[in-house]
Amino acid sequence: MNFQTKTTNFEIPPSSCDLLVENRHVMNVLSIYQLLIRFWNTLRLSPFRVETFCSALTSEENTVLLSDIFIALIKAIVKDDEQKGIVFGPSDVLHNYSILFYLMDGLTYSEVLRFYLNGLTVPDFDSAETTRPLSSPAAPLLDIDSNLDLLQILIDHFISTNARNQLMSSPELDHEDFCRSCGKIGELICCDRCTCVMHYECIPAGNIPENERVWVCTVCQKHNV
Repeated sequence: MNFQTKTTNFEIPPSSCDLLVENRHVMNVLSIYQLLIRFWNTLRLSPFRVETFCSALTSEENTVLLSDIFIALIKAIVKDDEQKGIVFGPSDVLHNYSILFYLMDGLTYSEVLRFYLNGLTVPDFDSAETTRPLSSPAAPLLDIDSNLDLLQILIDHFISTNARNQLMSSPELDHEDFCRSCGKIGELICCDRCTCVMHYECIPAGNIPENERVWVCTVCQKHNV
């Protein structure tokens, strides 16, 4: 018996077309952003908006936000390795790289990351190809493709640490910190079915909650979440 699979082409909604990244990057950017926001407290990151993240990824300068994200992920992964008794370098150079690791900053994290990735023994992982951008004179200033590839690798490794247990034990996502409409903070109403928050005055006229304790955003209503 033959089965035919019907597939639907995913189209980026118009609301995502004003982001600073190309449409082909949007889903990768959002998936990485969502995990960073989910674990911002564990990673000791300050909350930030997706627009700010996109701006950092496409910036022609080395931004503080992107540096902080890379450094936070590297430290979390290496700390977990140390707790498991895994060292991230050969014994003859480990001391030197340990110093570099603890003094890591926005200019040196790319070298630590290159060293760490070169030491990984993961099936189907080409460390030489992956770390090639990190060996360029421009590092840590990389293009968006390289940044997303490296962030995804770190995210995948981070999820394999104790962070995964935290995610499984607390599957509900925290609500966002900024209004979905205007992007500002303040007194926000939380959607009862997703992470969306909005100011009362920013809620569309047809979506104003009748009960102040229960509100469902327009996206959840549209998709019957």
